[in-house]
Amino acid sequence: MKSYHITSLSWERFGFTMATVVIAVALRLWPLAALETRVAWLTFYPAVMLVAIYGGIPAGLIATCLSCGVVVYGWRILVNRPFVREPSDWLGVAVFALTSLMVSVVAEAMRGANIQAKLAQEQAQRANEAKSVFLANMSHELRTPLNAILGYSQMMQRDTLLSSENIEHLQVINSSGQYLLSLLNSVLEVAKIESRRCTLMVVNFDIHSLINELMQLFKGQTAAKDLLFKVSGLNDLPRNIIGDEMKLRIVLMNLIGNAVKFTQKGSISIRFSIKKQSDSEQLMIIEVEDTGEGIAAEELGNLFKYFEQTESGKKSKSGTGLGLAISQDYVKLMGGEIFVTSHVGIGSIFRFGIKFTAGSQETLRTESQPQHVVGIAQGQKIPRILVAEDSQENRFLLVKLLKSVGLEVSEVVNGQEAVEFFEEWHPDLIFMDIRMPVMDGLEATRLIKANQAGGTSKIVALSAHVLEDEREEIRLAGCDDFVGKPFRFDQIFSVMANQIGLNYVYKDEQVNKLPSDSDNTQEFYNKQIETLPSHLIVDLQEAILTLDTNQISGVIEKITQLNRELGQSFRILASTMDYTRLLAISRCNKNGRV
Repeated sequence: MKSYHITSLSWERFGFTMATVVIAVALRLWPLAALETRVAWLTFYPAVMLVAIYGGIPAGLIATCLSCGVVVYGWRILVNRPFVREPSDWLGVAVFALTSLMVSVVAEAMRGANIQAKLAQEQAQRANEAKSVFLANMSHELRTPLNAILGYSQMMQRDTLLSSENIEHLQVINSSGQYLLSLLNSVLEVAKIESRRCTLMVVNFDIHSLINELMQLFKGQTAAKDLLFKVSGLNDLPRNIIGDEMKLRIVLMNLIGNAVKFTQKGSISIRFSIKKQSDSEQLMIIEVEDTGEGIAAEELGNLFKYFEQTESGKKSKSGTGLGLAISQDYVKLMGGEIFVTSHVGIGSIFRFGIKFTAGSQETLRTESQPQHVVGIAQGQKIPRILVAEDSQENRFLLVKLLKSVGLEVSEVVNGQEAVEFFEEWHPDLIFMDIRMPVMDGLEATRLIKANQAGGTSKIVALSAHVLEDEREEIRLAGCDDFVGKPFRFDQIFSVMANQIGLNYVYKDEQVNKLPSDSDNTQEFYNKQIETLPSHLIVDLQEAILTLDTNQISGVIEKITQLNRELGQSFRILASTMDYTRLLAISRCNKNGRV
């Protein structure tokens, strides 16, 4: 509560009180002078109430006293007939004083409640801001080690010498890491929804392809349970629609995933239908029906609440209670609502509708499947790539990935070093971490872009900051693109292709690019090998004979820096484990013989 000592604010209230009473007197004199002069309190009640609401009890009491003084003593000066002339008029004064006191008390209570409400709102806002900061920090701290876990598991999966058992172990590591990442994304999505920062990302997409992908995704699980999995009404939908593809995908994955999880026998059906809303807008109705365990009627009310699970969900000991709640919010954002009908032991039907408009084939957004990059296509200048990352594990991972395909790579550990190294080396592209010591990535980006030469270098923010306002800050700092942690290798290669126009050699193209055994080819390699330092060839032969894959990759990387075409061919042979041919080529003499 605020104090009522005489302060500058109290004087302000006193001045407001005096002005209000004067206005009440003026209104009583004119234009209300024509009314019965004995109706003394016509304008003074509203004045006292207004003053009390603004200034509380003290101001209300002052206004009451001033009003009584004007009526009893001042009115005989202002008009010929005073208000208080008879003993009964003093009763009116007493009633006014008592009523005004009650009004002041009520107004003070209202004012106090309003102050408390504002304080509570400010506290809630501060708490929400603190939660957002906490989630942003936790997101960064969790994503950074997840990037190393998922990244190194991807790197190891590129090793062709792994045993089938180790490949299975890597798949477990990768799937567990992906589950942690999806859980983290769900929690962040809840925070975005609660803070009303979740928006639609409208694109033109092929809904038929989306549904077919989901059917393939769940085909193995339904087949393992011998469930009938069917889709109907898909042909009634237009091929391309305009809407939020990602949110629709998540909603369908959650609903179909739950249906598969809680259905042990019978079938799962997905039905589509359309209702026309207007000439341009239509309503797509989607139903997901299963013959699973069903949901009790008393549990339906908690079905779409965050972190709530049904009894069947608790028994399964899986899930977080977030999927259906997020799905409901997504559907509401898309202009619909999820309704559920369920009977225990019979099954459930989840039904929702979303608004959409028909898309066009010409503007359809397509995404290609990730491919295994093994090198840079010939005929290109080898770009210089700078990695600015304070985490040793993540920096080493990215540097190793980029060098494995023949790129020229340097590394720094903070923003200040990135700025200094840029001025000396002028890289073509910089992977810039955002949160770094000494100087963060945002400030380093601003300094580099302010440099005249900075316009020729592309800067890609590589960060665990994934909230929309954080991405906007990254964009405003001058970054040309963004890759969130944990990143996939295909994202790294894709962003380099988009920003600096790199073309790649892929694993499935290697068969057509392998060197032949013809005399011309052997003569070519003989001439190329003669240009290399002899110790590199010796090191390569020793590494091949001992099957030291790390040493083989290291020597080939050095060879690539001296002779790109030869190094590229060696890398292809090494990636296919054709060590016999690689050893034979390295042993060619001047006559082209082994």
